[in-house]
Amino acid sequence: SLEKHPDSYDDTAKSLGLGPFKLLRKIHLPINKLALITAFIVTFIDLMKELPITLILRPFNFDTLATQTYEFAIEEMIPLSSIYSLMIILIGSLLLLILKNVINKQLNVS
Repeated sequence: SLEKHPDSYDDTAKSLGLGPFKLLRKIHLPINKLALITAFIVTFIDLMKELPITLILRPFNFDTLATQTYEFAIEEMIPLSSIYSLMIILIGSLLLLILKNVINKQLNVS
């Protein structure tokens, strides 16, 4: 979305004395706020349910919802495993609702 903005934004901000960090904070971040929120939510949902990478890279004695679900499922503790599975689904669903609202805002702005 940075490519969609004309270079005149940067040129104008630089002519007004804004440095690179102020340019980012005052110009680019507000313009791209919805795109950044969307990218964060999609990445968070994808990482929240990712099990193999979590099992390989996690520190000792550090469990996530996905690893707890896996460990309880391996031990055949299905009721406990289902609670953690439902939490993953609930958090993912809430984030998808937020993402839907963000996308609707983007469509209304365009």
